[in-house]
Amino acid sequence: MCMLVPRLEYLRVRPLQSGIQITESEVQTKNFHNLTALEQQNEICSMCWGDDDQHQLLLGLRSQQVKVYDTEQSAFTMCRQLSSGSGPVIGLAKHQGAVITAVESGAVTLWRFEESERVTIDALAIGESLCCMRQNPGQSNVLATGGKENDLQLWDLGRPEQPVFRAKNVRPDMLDLRVPVWVSDIAFMEDSRRVATCHRHSAVRLYDTASGQRRPVLSMTVGDDEPLTCMALTHRQHQVLVGSGRGRLELCDLRMGRSLQALKGLAGSVRSVVCHPQLPYAASVSLDRFLLVHDLDTRKLLHKVYLKSRLNCVLMRRDFSLVPQEGDAEAEPAADATDVAADEFEDEEDDLQIVEEFIVDEPPEPEAPKKKRKLPKLKVSGQEMEGSSPRKPKLPKLVTLSKKKKKKTKPREG
Repeated sequence: MCMLVPRLEYLRVRPLQSGIQITESEVQTKNFHNLTALEQQNEICSMCWGDDDQHQLLLGLRSQQVKVYDTEQSAFTMCRQLSSGSGPVIGLAKHQGAVITAVESGAVTLWRFEESERVTIDALAIGESLCCMRQNPGQSNVLATGGKENDLQLWDLGRPEQPVFRAKNVRPDMLDLRVPVWVSDIAFMEDSRRVATCHRHSAVRLYDTASGQRRPVLSMTVGDDEPLTCMALTHRQHQVLVGSGRGRLELCDLRMGRSLQALKGLAGSVRSVVCHPQLPYAASVSLDRFLLVHDLDTRKLLHKVYLKSRLNCVLMRRDFSLVPQEGDAEAEPAADATDVAADEFEDEEDDLQIVEEFIVDEPPEPEAPKKKRKLPKLKVSGQEMEGSSPRKPKLPKLVTLSKKKKKKTKPREG
């Protein structure tokens, strides 16, 4: 029943973090930060769940700080400053109780209590900057990285020296020019061997790591030269939801290799999108300061919440639902009210039945004969016509043809 959204002010404005609870009837928001003690370095760049029960939040800041927020205690329980690499924290994950961080300079670190047990991966041996890091939900020891001029790579924390899979760029275009690479987001499919990526150059690609092919098995273009910023796997195995920098949400089918439909309601650059694993709900945030909740089956906009600041990341709980659950305290009075209304309706039906028994059947009143409609009289050339239809009047003959009389010829004399 709870959706958590970090609220981010863009450019020299205080970043915020808030929790949101959405139902069919109301929307509740709450800020978790002290607004008077925030700076630009406290900008939240990445976020993930810290435990299986989804009671803890891991927050990665621009200042390379990692904070842990406990939703049950409603307080921050830990804050740690990273000492590896440079740049903001662009990815967070959890593996066997340890935190995995990834920074823009390409340093991916598995933090242990002892320094000898820490694992460090250099994911930016080739390229300019690292843009995203995602964890395989089926195998927590497998990570996927990508960035600017740094194509998709899969890493195993047990063998951090070399990637287990390194993608190869697509073939040159029709002008025999190299296609640029800029991975903006990564999503693992349910079978864990297929990986989908979206690029800043309006491309969505699908890789099959078990086929032995390094090039993508599917490459499709989404939109009209739009930079794709984020992507999420929907409740259907072969569909992904892609957000662009021009404020578009495209539902793409990777099985058919085409875009199905664009969801409406956004006006700013989409920063993050998340989908429910079982239900057809999708939540997205953008720089237009709105949180949107869509239904992927009907393609309709369910909720649009204004949060007063530019938004950067969004998370959704597994038990999120717009319909109140039976155990909720708020749903009990509504259930009692409906029961009382149902009892009153049954009593009214009983009263109606008793009244109907004492009603004496009366003969029906005879119906009055219908009057025939009289046709109006028409006047044609000064004459009245009765009984003729007004639509097709019978016109009299106004002109009479006269027969020519034969001239009598006089007999000739003599």
